[in-house]
Amino acid sequence: MSVTIPPFPDPPPTRDDPENFAQRADAVMLAFPAIVTAMNAQNVENNALNTNVNTKHAEALEAAGDASDAAGVATTQAGIALAQAGIATSAAEDAADSAAAAATFVPANYVPRAGGITMTGHLSVPAGAAGNEVPRANEVFGKGQSWQTVTRTSGVTYTNSTSKPIIVVASATSSAVENGLSGLVGSDIVSWSSWPETSTNININFIVPPGNTYKIEVYNASALAVKEYR
Repeated sequence: MSVTIPPFPDPPPTRDDPENFAQRADAVMLAFPAIVTAMNAQNVENNALNTNVNTKHAEALEAAGDASDAAGVATTQAGIALAQAGIATSAAEDAADSAAAAATFVPANYVPRAGGITMTGHLSVPAGAAGNEVPRANEVFGKGQSWQTVTRTSGVTYTNSTSKPIIVVASATSSAVENGLSGLVGSDIVSWSSWPETSTNININFIVPPGNTYKIEVYNASALAVKEYR
């Protein structure tokens, strides 16, 4: 509600006659209590209004913070979705390449001739086949390889300097909300694990071709453990 402060009476002029001067002075003095009461009521109302404004301001700040947090979560989830879409696209392209290779594969070009073959160095590909050599026996994946525990740091680039593909398996622990673990070969994300809530363990695994670089990126997690099959 609104408080109305009564008007202050006109004070008596100094040259007023004594009788009128006394009456007007009394009117001024009698008006003080009502004016003071109205002003006190106005102060109470102003204080209540200030309290309400401060409360609404705090509520607005909290709502803005919640909205900002929600926007951050949405942005993170959108980034994860984009990364997963990139992985799916890459997998689809690999599948198309494999299908194209299968369509042109001629088994007869790879059947050994009668009398057997003695492997010394590189094997010659039979006439009509594409390429000019096949891998040596010691270049076949799995031959002479084993699981090895290695030390790796998040965000640091490492190189597969062997002549064979290697398998990388990584795990980390997290007690934070919105955590993740990703593996990149070159600049491509090839493996990703993420949780919108707290998680004890997150794991990924991927293959690194010979001569390629890779790195592991950790988000809101620690205790990175890595093994390589090399």
